[in-house]
Amino acid sequence: MLQALLSAIVDLVLSVAWSAIVRLLGLENVVEIATAILGLSCIVVGSRCSCWATEDSALAVTSSWTVPAA
Repeated sequence: MLQALLSAIVDLVLSVAWSAIVRLLGLENVVEIATAILGLSCIVVGSRCSCWATEDSALAVTSSWTVPAA
């Protein structure tokens, strides 16, 4: 029940914020800004995923090494 209440509050706040931004900047500018934010977020997610893939492959290589017996 608490989660539903918090979700409703967040939805209300985001709706009010969106309305204020559209009134201040105009709809065309908001669409351009939203497109830029979406594009940058895709770049960030893609670069982070590539970093995770690099870290995982490096861990796989190091974990497969064995120390020869003396």
